[in-house]
Amino acid sequence: MNRNDPASYRRVSIADHQEFDIETTDRTECRQKSPGVRTCTQEQEYKNFANWFQYHRFRYLLAVGAVGEAFARQLGSDVAWACGRINKGGRVG
Repeated sequence: MNRNDPASYRRVSIADHQEFDIETTDRTECRQKSPGVRTCTQEQEYKNFANWFQYHRFRYLLAVGAVGEAFARQLGSDVAWACGRINKGGRVG
């Protein structure tokens, strides 16, 4: 699987299914269907997505805050600065 290739992924809507078969051994909260495959409920998938989203959101906000703190300490309080995203979420390529 090439993580940079969009063809390596498929879009799945959690709302459209009641159960999901996932090829992993890491998701211990889900029922084991067969070796290497677990079946997760819709509720488990919603919780997994919420945890993933909050984890990555926290990391992003922490990084932005740390950069702001570093600039404030180095440049002083009389210097204004701003930051923004280069990629606004549009498709590239």
